[in-house]
Amino acid sequence: MVIRVNRGLVFVFCLLKDFMEFGIVFAFGAFFDELLGTFQKDRRTTATLQSLLVGVTLSFGVVSGALITKLGLPLVTLLSCILVPLGFGVSFFATRIGHLYVSIGIVSGVGISMGHVSAVVMVGRIFTGKKRVLLLAVLSASSPLSGLVYPYFLNWLMTLFDLSETFLILGAIYSNTFPLFILCWMNRSTLQDVELSSRNSKIKTNLKAEAPFPTIKHKGHFIINSFQTLREMVNTTYLLLLFATAISITGINGYSRMILDICRWKGFSKSRGLLTFVFFNIANTVARLVPGVLSVDSILLFTL
Repeated sequence: MVIRVNRGLVFVFCLLKDFMEFGIVFAFGAFFDELLGTFQKDRRTTATLQSLLVGVTLSFGVVSGALITKLGLPLVTLLSCILVPLGFGVSFFATRIGHLYVSIGIVSGVGISMGHVSAVVMVGRIFTGKKRVLLLAVLSASSPLSGLVYPYFLNWLMTLFDLSETFLILGAIYSNTFPLFILCWMNRSTLQDVELSSRNSKIKTNLKAEAPFPTIKHKGHFIINSFQTLREMVNTTYLLLLFATAISITGINGYSRMILDICRWKGFSKSRGLLTFVFFNIANTVARLVPGVLSVDSILLFTL
């Protein structure tokens, strides 16, 4: 029996996963004061935790995409649903900030990266045309949108619990992303990348026809795929976008990491520092939605 994918439900869970998990990456600066007070470390050591989380989350995206191609979308989604709550959950037992480098910076960072890439791939596979462009823009806007909520939510949690208990609660919250894996597994045949499968089949057919040595067939397949992907990536437009994204993310990371410290240095209250997250993330949300809306408008304009 073929199960037809409920596209709307899958998108809602992709949106929730990105909202909850990817959003914490750029709202992690709200922990800065608590981390300073709890572990009694200097600013550079404390700020390194968020830098590591951002760096691992974003740089591991390349590996996440390769794992989806190699292992399949359901398995990578499952790993994400395990690693993110596991990293925050075991942070409850951290006695040094170095422990958080591993548990949150690496373990949860890898899981968040897998989850974000999986959500983008799911939306890209089940939607087409102008709807895909718009929904990918909405998905992208979910992380800064969560930045409007997270600073106040985290501040509220830390008024009721200490830092380690807050990490444990976040781990419990992130464990609720398992329904996305269930949806992905139930609809795994529908969510297959048909284009990639057909391309791999064509390459495999060509290798069978051309390669005289069966023992190097698999290796040749891997090498050909790698060179083909690299050749498709290396173009002026992609490299310019890559450079622009790197500069933008660096600015976002620096701002969200330092803002509370700057406000405290200037003698402002913590509430005023949290308010700056609001204005920043409103602008960030709008900026992420604009390309998708403009793309849809452009498509509609050319079809009229």
